[in-house]
Amino acid sequence: MPIVTSSRSEPYSSRVKYTYLLNGGMVDYGTVDLNPWSQTTTSFRTGGLYQSPDSRYESLTGEQLNREIRVEAVRPYDSGHNFSTRITSEFQWNVNSSIEQHPSSAGVSYQGPIVLSLPAIDTLYTAPSFTSYLPTSSQVTTDGTKLWSMAVPTATEVGLAAFLGELREGLPQLPGRSIAGAPGTRKSGQEYLNWKFGVQPLKADLQKLARGITEFHLRVRQFQRDSGRNVRRKRRLGESRREVELLSDGSATGGLVYTPLLFGNSDVFNTQLYLSPGRVSVHDIVEEQTTFAGAYTYYVSEAHSFLGKLERYEQLANHALGLEFDPQTAWQLTPWSWLVDWFTDAGAFIKNLTALSNDNVVARYAYVMHHRKVTRMYSVTGMRLRTGVTGPTAATASKTFESKTRTAATPYGFGIDQSAWSAGRFAILGALGMTRAPGVLH
Repeated sequence: MPIVTSSRSEPYSSRVKYTYLLNGGMVDYGTVDLNPWSQTTTSFRTGGLYQSPDSRYESLTGEQLNREIRVEAVRPYDSGHNFSTRITSEFQWNVNSSIEQHPSSAGVSYQGPIVLSLPAIDTLYTAPSFTSYLPTSSQVTTDGTKLWSMAVPTATEVGLAAFLGELREGLPQLPGRSIAGAPGTRKSGQEYLNWKFGVQPLKADLQKLARGITEFHLRVRQFQRDSGRNVRRKRRLGESRREVELLSDGSATGGLVYTPLLFGNSDVFNTQLYLSPGRVSVHDIVEEQTTFAGAYTYYVSEAHSFLGKLERYEQLANHALGLEFDPQTAWQLTPWSWLVDWFTDAGAFIKNLTALSNDNVVARYAYVMHHRKVTRMYSVTGMRLRTGVTGPTAATASKTFESKTRTAATPYGFGIDQSAWSAGRFAILGALGMTRAPGVLH
């Protein structure tokens, strides 16, 4: 597989003009190159760039063409590969500043950028490398595994098991038990209490339970419908943003702030325009985003007994939803033996899903994507102008490092050692057309 690393860069992305006037007359003008950038990308290359879709087959022998077509045919669901790219750039924010010494007819006037010397500022503190903010290989595996478990179709098993537990815990207490065997003088008074605090709550509880069973069945039917299909899922861990302070109050003296001049950096900035270049601070803004995309396939046996009983259980649940409750009806419902059967069958179905998730669910493709963006902000504030001079009293610049990576999973998950797979797992992959030879994935 041709994995290629390529780089490109530019020493500047902005060419900015500046002018100096002295006593109303032009004394210097020119341009300064700002905002360099670079990018390095590692990715899969087909070798067929800038060619028509068919031209790359023209020079292949019959055997090579047959092998190429077979390889492409068995990966109809996955055209992606591992990928990474990193971009580093700088940006000077104050590119069109105006500084004027009054009266302009007898002083200096400047139009152009105020530049922060970022390499010089970086010597004032210990700066962490941008790559230190990237996820480690173990973090990539951890994130991928977490997102896999959130997306895998048999995650239904976890949701159904929790739902089943909640329903079982919420089973209502049946009315009449509190007054069974009570003396006749007490029954009349307790009958009202039993109705008020027993039968009526029972009605609400049973109807809630019946609705829960209906919802449970909707999830089961969806799981049944997806059996044998390619189930595509996307998930995300969310976005985060944090700030890291690197330098809080440094001196901006020593050429850290300057204006360009045809014959070098201008000392006019300090001698004629500003009394003090101010204070400098630096902080990193770290933005992180982790996402996942995958396509799974699995098989659920249609012969499972629970699936065959869904319609009957739904009829009983819907009947409970439509009941008009009175004491007689409540007593008639006391056994509710079908609920016991339902919990038993549903529990067996979930146990079957748990066993299924071990080997029989495979990913046609699965990728975890990490996007990291670090913006290092350089701020100079408190610049003191000389008497009779107008101009900015603050300046800003930034460095930006942005990384995007895409990491592929094996058909059984992230970070799993293929050499430890059982023959049964490879047999499943072979049946799905995902191996080119026994024990060899495409």
